[in-house]
Amino acid sequence: MKHMQVVVMQRGPQMLYAYGGFVAAFVPGRGYMMRDDWLSPSVKRRVLEWAHPEAPEVINARAIMDAVNPPSCYEWPKRQNEEE
Repeated sequence: MKHMQVVVMQRGPQMLYAYGGFVAAFVPGRGYMMRDDWLSPSVKRRVLEWAHPEAPEVINARAIMDAVNPPSCYEWPKRQNEEE
């Protein structure tokens, strides 16, 4: 896929980039997701080929980023003696 790149992240999610910007993602347990903003016909076709045979969920970019990097992955675990 010319001008396209898949980045596999440590916990298993994959991000599909086209021309330097992310256009879709795969999150284990959630499935494929594609951005809801405008994508060129050729990029959209490549996303559908990448996700085949599953149809990607079409959602906004922020929701995709939250699924790939949930806020809980940035929180430090609490110590046993710490109050909530």
